[in-house]
Amino acid sequence: KTVAAEAKGKGKGKGKGKDKDMEPAKAMPGPFAALKPLTQLDANLKVQVKTLVFRGNPVKNAYFDGTLYNGKLDIRRFSIAQVAGAKLSAAGTLDGLGGVPNASALTFKANAADVAKVLRFAGETTLPALKDLGPVTVEGRIDGSLLAPNIKINLKGAGATASLSGQVVGLAFVPTAKKLNLKLNAKNATRLLKLAGMGAATAKKLGPVTVDGVIDGNLLAPRVTLDVKAAGGSVNLKGTVNTLPIGDMADVSLNIRHPNLARLLRNVVQGYRPSGDVGKLDVKARLRGGPKEITLTGMTLKAGKVNLSGDVVVGLSGPRPNIKANLNAGNIVIDPFLPAKKTAALWRGLKIIPVATRRGNSRWSSDPIDLSGLDGIDAQVALKSPLLQFEKYKLKNADLSVRLGNGQISVDRLTGVLFGGALQATAKATTTARPRLEIVVALENLNLGPATRALTGKFMASGKMALRANLKSSGASIAGMISGLGGNGSVRLKRFDVQKGEPGTMLAGAMGLVTALNNLSGLFGGANTSAGLVDLSGSFAFRNGIANSRDIKVVANMGNGTAAGTIDLPRWLIDVKGQIQLSQNVLNALLSKGTNRNVPQTVPFSVRGRIDKPTINLDTSKITGGGLPIPGIDRLLKKAPKGVGSILQGILGGGATQPQTGGSTSGSTGANEPPPPQPQQQQQKVN
Repeated sequence: KTVAAEAKGKGKGKGKGKDKDMEPAKAMPGPFAALKPLTQLDANLKVQVKTLVFRGNPVKNAYFDGTLYNGKLDIRRFSIAQVAGAKLSAAGTLDGLGGVPNASALTFKANAADVAKVLRFAGETTLPALKDLGPVTVEGRIDGSLLAPNIKINLKGAGATASLSGQVVGLAFVPTAKKLNLKLNAKNATRLLKLAGMGAATAKKLGPVTVDGVIDGNLLAPRVTLDVKAAGGSVNLKGTVNTLPIGDMADVSLNIRHPNLARLLRNVVQGYRPSGDVGKLDVKARLRGGPKEITLTGMTLKAGKVNLSGDVVVGLSGPRPNIKANLNAGNIVIDPFLPAKKTAALWRGLKIIPVATRRGNSRWSSDPIDLSGLDGIDAQVALKSPLLQFEKYKLKNADLSVRLGNGQISVDRLTGVLFGGALQATAKATTTARPRLEIVVALENLNLGPATRALTGKFMASGKMALRANLKSSGASIAGMISGLGGNGSVRLKRFDVQKGEPGTMLAGAMGLVTALNNLSGLFGGANTSAGLVDLSGSFAFRNGIANSRDIKVVANMGNGTAAGTIDLPRWLIDVKGQIQLSQNVLNALLSKGTNRNVPQTVPFSVRGRIDKPTINLDTSKITGGGLPIPGIDRLLKKAPKGVGSILQGILGGGATQPQTGGSTSGSTGANEPPPPQPQQQQQKVN
């Protein structure tokens, strides 16, 4: 419906003049050539179309009100009430229709209830995620040449607002941005980030999201500066983005910062809360890459007191991400990063709980080991650190190499210095529901002083330890792994001495035996108990979690000995029996003179009970004849360590205590715990 219209021709007649007037159209830029005829018309137009069908879709209540005069179009109102579920309007001025049009206060506004429906109406491809985008509103203003316009666009939708302002030039050839400012603010970015494939639960944890940025330069490879704030932290990107399908898509500097890493981890990892103060996070790197590969070079990472540096490459062309990292670190203390709750996991699908839910009196956790989270990636990681520390266990000069892929994690190299001893180890495990584990370890010259202090908080022993082991197992839990443990190895304790024979460690049996031997030797007139050094060695074979040894050797001041027995890890029990062949020393001479008879040169012994709190038994009945008074016994007994003095006093006599008739030295390494029922006395040699 035409309400009013007026048109005036501008032709000046035929001939050369007309040809001259038409010449500029030949040189006119292609995109606007169709507007040239409008320069020949002057008109006031008011047009309303109630219904129009376009591509099978109704267009309702289209309205135009404007003036065309002298090559200039004033749009007082242009609107469409409904098209594909959307409505739009525009107003402003377009001048210079005979050349490159120039916009002045050209404004527009569009409201779409369903963006996907609008895109289909326009013949464009849509994304399934767009249906959840919700209503979207776009409004903006254009000023200046349409080939180099100044633009300002505001968008509102999906719980977010965004704006784009600045100038874009060179639209006829290669568009170039001049300080194009980008801003985005989302109180809840869930629907928006769903477009990027992020899950709703993860997106919600990010909280409010803001983006401030500047786009500058050729839009085929613009320089971009972005500052993103989310989850209480910030990500800054600055560099070049390549929009062509060749070469790296991005080459930017990256800086990630967060004032509270613990809070960030709680937001990112469901149910995880670190057990200690992990401080701030600051990551800097050069980021390059595209759809097939992303690289981080010159990376520095600070997480609290932990410093990391190195290069990381993430391959994206395979069925799973493939991460390759070569890292150097400062001192790393692991404890603060471990979950506060043993039932929590730092990584979804990655959970190993040493002690959590136990069955009956089992020492080991029956909770399932979950390594399924490692199936989603392949990785090769090399890490060097002057110190890796867990609780009081310190691995110095650590050198670690780990591979992950094809359902298996392999530690190809783990070397370092553990309590002064050289450690070399390799390991591999499957990531199946019932993981299989293989470990090879060699440890030389471990210093028992700091090792026992790390275990118990007290300096309990001195000497050196060597360990070699080749172990295999499989199981769905730690308890299952321990019960299925198999393999073999050897252990050696050299110049072993005990300062405090207290329970609480796997060495309690050895320490209790050494304490008893040294003090018994001292009471019989042998070497000073404070200098009693013992060597212990033996090989072992594991089967179903039980270590069996038949060649244990003991070298002590009192004499040399042999032993055999088992250590049952699933039930946490030890049962070892042996004998000491007494040396020709002052003790033998003293006993021979005191009894006027030959003294047997062997002392049977046994170590039985809990591994960390066993009962030690030395059968001295044949030496003492049931009770032999020893000169100076009172003074010597007072110097004996706690728990040993009372045992020897009751057996050997002295002071106010009468000698026992049993003639057997027995006692638990735990002074306050009643010992288990005593085994029968060992009267014969143990082969």
